[in-house]
Amino acid sequence: MSDGVGPGRQQFDNTTAKEVITMGFSLVIQPNGEVYRINLNPGGDHLAQMREHLDCRLVDVVRLDESVDMWVDDEGMYNHPVNAGATLLARTYGWTHQPYFGPVLICSANEEGDSVDLDDLAGMAFMMRLSWAVKG
Repeated sequence: MSDGVGPGRQQFDNTTAKEVITMGFSLVIQPNGEVYRINLNPGGDHLAQMREHLDCRLVDVVRLDESVDMWVDDEGMYNHPVNAGATLLARTYGWTHQPYFGPVLICSANEEGDSVDLDDLAGMAFMMRLSWAVKG
């Protein structure tokens, strides 16, 4: 099923809220404010998926809290504009020392440290926090 926003992307809006509640998801936040959801394929090549969505060669992770990771382009300040939404969001978690550049991918990690989609509760809580951070 195509949603018109490109391969592997799903536009997040209120019409999909029921679907979001029933399955986990990860989010990509673009510097221009666009937010779309993706699913990290279990057992798939998450690094390749991250590089594709972050438009980068090297990635780094910012552990926002025990249930939310923010993946960034490790060379983002040289290749992308500031991502004001991601920077504001990170500040709500106490990460106030720097701005973040380029697209960011928001997900979680399992007990083994592998990147996984946010579970339903964490995903919905994160969406509320993102809305609050951006709207002030």
